[in-house]
Amino acid sequence: MACWVEGTPLHYQVRERMLNRILRGEWPPGLAIPSESVLVSEYDVSRPTIRQAIQALRTEGYLVARKGAGTFVRKRLLEAPLVLTAPSVTALGGDDFAWSRREVRREVRPVGESEAELGLAVGTPVLMVEQVTSRDDVPFCLVYSFHVRFTETTYEPLVDAHPADMIRVSGNVLIPYEADLLEESSYTASLLIEIRRHDADGRVAQLHRVYVPGPAIVVELADGLGNVASVLGLLDIGT
Repeated sequence: MACWVEGTPLHYQVRERMLNRILRGEWPPGLAIPSESVLVSEYDVSRPTIRQAIQALRTEGYLVARKGAGTFVRKRLLEAPLVLTAPSVTALGGDDFAWSRREVRREVRPVGESEAELGLAVGTPVLMVEQVTSRDDVPFCLVYSFHVRFTETTYEPLVDAHPADMIRVSGNVLIPYEADLLEESSYTASLLIEIRRHDADGRVAQLHRVYVPGPAIVVELADGLGNVASVLGLLDIGT
C-alpha cells in the first residue's frame, strides 16, 4: 500500500509521483502511460484522484491525450546535445546588462518526489520562491528556489555556507506556464540549471532550478565549483 503525507491533497501527491516517473525516465517521452484502472491499483487511490493528477500533468505540458489512443508522455528534452566549455559564464551576459527580478509566487509546501531526488526528503516543508529574472527589462530566466530554513514566508540567509554544487545542466523545453512567464512560445528550447546549496553543517539548505530559454544556448562552465557561485551571483539567488 502506498504511503501518503498527511495534510497534502492526495491528487497532488499522486501527480508528484507520476511526474517523478517521467523525470527519471521510467516513463520516457512518447510512452503511453498506464490506464486509469492500472494506476488506481498501483497507487491505491480513487479514479477521480488519478484523473485529477493526470489532468494536472496535461495542463503543465508533461502529458498529452490522443483521442482513441490514450495519454502519452510529451517529448520535452532537446535532441541536440548541449555545448559546455570553459572558463566563465560570459554567455549569460555578466555586468553588460541591467538585471532585475520579479517575484511571481511564494508559498510553503511539502517537498514532492521531483525535489526529493535532488537531496530533500519527501514531505519536508520548504519555502518555494518563484521569480523571473530580466535582462534589460526582457525576461531572461525563470528561477524556482526551495528554502529549507524559513520563518513563515521569509527564508534565512546562509552564513558560512559550503560551496554550492551544480547537480546537472540539461536541455529542456518550456511548458505553457513557464513560457507565458518568460514571454516565449510554448515548448521553446531551454537550458535547465539545477543547483544545491548546503549550510555550514553540510545539510541541504537550498535548491534552485533555473530555466533559461533559447534555441542555441551555449553556457561556459569553469572548472570546479567557482562557476556555480558566479551563476548564483549573476541571478542574485540563494543569498
